[in-house]
Amino acid sequence: MLTLLGLFFLGWMFFYHSPVWEAIYPNVSRIDLIFDSSGGQAYIPVTVDDQSLELLVDTGATNSAFPPDILAAIADKTLVGEVEVAYADGRTEQVRRFTVARMIIGTCVLTDVAVVEAPVENPMLGTKTLRRMRPYAITDVAVIVTCPRGSPGAKGAP
Repeated sequence: MLTLLGLFFLGWMFFYHSPVWEAIYPNVSRIDLIFDSSGGQAYIPVTVDDQSLELLVDTGATNSAFPPDILAAIADKTLVGEVEVAYADGRTEQVRRFTVARMIIGTCVLTDVAVVEAPVENPMLGTKTLRRMRPYAITDVAVIVTCPRGSPGAKGAP
């Protein structure tokens, strides 16, 4: 019984980590993670306003956050107002909140994506953005997301 269960698990892992997944579910996008030199931090490639970026995947962050210099280089954005954010060390701070017109993650195109301007070293992908592509999964090698309806990567989209 254990061998049969082990074979099932290995088959499921192969299926889940292979292009077969995307062929069966065309609105699903699998994006390979990029790791820093220590292997401790995982990044995901995205395109914002025709600018290629690598966003730190931070499941502890509610908001996607960009440092001021990167946010300044994004032309197609709208200032929405201010929001209070809490950092891991317990500090809170009022920061400016923007809406970015378009963000491409894998084959998914998101519009009107909320980001905050924060004093972070690297731009971060927060859970609010990830939740727009749910169900999603983060594995040890990839992020698997479901493109929202109407996104060019979504099933039935133009």
